[in-house]
Amino acid sequence: APGRVAKFNIADNSFVDTLKGIAGVLPTAIAVSATGDTGFVCNFDVNQTVAGHIYRIDLTTMTLIDSLLQSGIRTHDIKISHDGQHVVAASFNSDNITVINTQTSDVQLIDADPTNPFEGSGDTLTQRPYGVAFDNNDSLVYIACLKGRQIRIFDITKNPVEFAGKIDVPVAGGYTEFEGPAQLKLTPDGRKLYITTYKANSVIVVDVENRRWLSSIPVGTPWSFGVDVSADGTRAYVACVNNQNELPVKPGKVYVLDTATDKFIDSITVGKASFMVHYHDRNHVH
Repeated sequence: APGRVAKFNIADNSFVDTLKGIAGVLPTAIAVSATGDTGFVCNFDVNQTVAGHIYRIDLTTMTLIDSLLQSGIRTHDIKISHDGQHVVAASFNSDNITVINTQTSDVQLIDADPTNPFEGSGDTLTQRPYGVAFDNNDSLVYIACLKGRQIRIFDITKNPVEFAGKIDVPVAGGYTEFEGPAQLKLTPDGRKLYITTYKANSVIVVDVENRRWLSSIPVGTPWSFGVDVSADGTRAYVACVNNQNELPVKPGKVYVLDTATDKFIDSITVGKASFMVHYHDRNHVH
């Protein structure tokens, strides 16, 4: 079913407004410009069967600016670079990423696996791009691929954007496409990536410089999904959805991980279907 984009005042968590002028969209992520006045929203609608669009919205008036920026099919995650020059989105049902130059509105659609591009018919999907993270220099973008069980890396300084390597993510479980990497977050020093594996119920820690995994940390509450890292890099926060197939549906949890030891030091019971977590620069976790 279509969703909504709502605006809240984080000072007191009060509701402000809902986006107007958009319908038939299931927004799973939004990328916000550095000035805070423009948002880029992706569409993960399960009924989408053809290439879609990124929705550009005015966050001051909460109205649609346009939907002229093309994307792939069922776009799950979208991020904006630190310098605000690029927006990158990952499309789950077309095995590609969207790279947008925010200054020119130029759009590039890049195959997640250039050696095996999606043909648009049959089960030819090999990667299932899901999560997006920029490096600290805004030169590389890391794409978490659920089905491919890889982090695929792209150099956005090149025109056209170039594939720049991959990191294999070790997982084990009984699911075909939902036990690979889902979401990922780079530490402020750029040395580690923390990666959730969704239905494989673990957090993978990756050495970015050497492009190898360091450890796999199991989580007690099923289905690790959202992940964020504190501004000082000492803590990682992992949101676990809990098994939505079991009834009654149980509350989720947010695990707190010490990045020095890569061990969990605390857990917080939260609401049901806790898919995402965000660390705010005022020492708040949402």
